[in-house]
Amino acid sequence: MKDWKKVKLGEVADVVMGQSPKSEFYNKTGEGMPFLQGNRTFGEKYPSFDTFCTDNKRFAEPKEVIMSVRAPVGDLNIATTRISLGRGVCALKMKNNNNNFLYYLLTHFMSNLINRQSGTVFGSVNRKNISGLDIVISEKPDDQKAIADVLSAFDDKIENNNKQNELLEKTAQALYKAWFVEFNFPNSDGKPYKASGGEMVYNEQLKKNIPKGWVIECVKDIAFNNDIICGKTPSTKVEEYYGGDIPFITIPDMHNSTYIIKPSRYLTGYGAESQSKKTLPKNSVCVSCIATPGLVILTSEPSQTNQQINSIVCKEGISPYYIYLNFLLRKDEIINMGSGGTTTYNLNKKGFSNIKIILPTNKYMQNFNIKVKYIFDKILENQKENETLKQTRDTLLPKLMSGEVRVKGFGDNN
Repeated sequence: MKDWKKVKLGEVADVVMGQSPKSEFYNKTGEGMPFLQGNRTFGEKYPSFDTFCTDNKRFAEPKEVIMSVRAPVGDLNIATTRISLGRGVCALKMKNNNNNFLYYLLTHFMSNLINRQSGTVFGSVNRKNISGLDIVISEKPDDQKAIADVLSAFDDKIENNNKQNELLEKTAQALYKAWFVEFNFPNSDGKPYKASGGEMVYNEQLKKNIPKGWVIECVKDIAFNNDIICGKTPSTKVEEYYGGDIPFITIPDMHNSTYIIKPSRYLTGYGAESQSKKTLPKNSVCVSCIATPGLVILTSEPSQTNQQINSIVCKEGISPYYIYLNFLLRKDEIINMGSGGTTTYNLNKKGFSNIKIILPTNKYMQNFNIKVKYIFDKILENQKENETLKQTRDTLLPKLMSGEVRVKGFGDNN
């Protein structure tokens, strides 16, 4: 195609491989420069940071592309600030400064690079591998920018939805804390609740005072049929169990999300029916209890989970949002309840079922449910929109990168 050519990545982009300082220079207190050792804190498009470094060797500058080069190879983000790079990542910069285009270019050709990774267990790529990657690219910088602008519009909307969801969930958390941790909720007359001596009752289990009429229950007591549902994996030897449209949730699906919208695996109706008692209705509360304990999500539709997850189908009158927020704010407590070795935690069904939880009176439970339902409905709406945006973006990406679809205003076939 005219104005498009096959080149090596190194001809159009510079690569800086990371180099790790000694661990004694790392800290969690914000001293020094934001540091990335690998892809652990990568986001949808931009990274977050929980580690900093005071002895920095290699850097990514703002707007440069960051890529993981070790197990797994090929995860991509864009730097929002100057970043110190460890050996698990590299930085890439387009020679003509069209770094946003470079991000999508790498996304498109990444499978070719991954197929060249070395090692039989822990894949990795080096500078030579990266620079030698064959790509097809438009020679015109304006074409490159136009392609990136189209694709960025989808990612910007996804990013905005994610930020809105983060704010919405923080709002729900703040309301929960005010009402059910600090007991700062409105009375029936609309005025703030002010506890007097007779309105608070000391609870020995919690070692604290709670409002009169509120009770302490076990988790199993708030669940439908007083039963916690521990997930199970249908036999992977039966191919007919998998590949349908029923979400099958595992722990990796539970990170950084309120609802499960698109898990990595699905069951067929046949597979779900093989263990029908494990099916969870919408708005069930799922909590990871093995290996990575304390993650909490809500189901967005009828789903099943594997055996590492315990789930609560709330009884009538119990708000699933109340239970979700309760567990979300008790992650450290859930971790400490687990037993096992230093790296593996296991909170079994019995232990999970007996976790204590404060239940307010029905009036406050229902009032809270009404106030936060619109918040969670909006979060779900945004998450569903994001999946549609991702699908459209991912469909357009190869068409734009190959020139099959042209952006109005560039190229010779407008």
